[in-house]
Amino acid sequence: MGHERIVKLQGQLIKKAGVKKSAHGLRKYAATEMAESGGTYNKLKASFGWQSDGMAEVYTRKADKKRLAAAYEKSIPAPLNIIPASKKIIVYFKFLTSQFLESYGR
Repeated sequence: MGHERIVKLQGQLIKKAGVKKSAHGLRKYAATEMAESGGTYNKLKASFGWQSDGMAEVYTRKADKKRLAAAYEKSIPAPLNIIPASKKIIVYFKFLTSQFLESYGR
């Protein structure tokens, strides 16, 4: 069965199921979910049949950024979570400096 036939069949099944998304949209969603749940670069390439590295890199890079941002947010003490993101680094640095000065004296 050729690629065009598979795409057409997917479209028909999606329409019949009442899903309001395209086959491409569902594929993109599946790739995003796989990457965000820890799917590796090679696993994405194999699962979605990508020959080049570009597409797997797009999804894994986005997922990595999301994980790093979440880890950063968790590392900030609770009172600092109400501060806008643009000022968090400066405030967090001041907080760490004050903690250091309290521990080791001025």
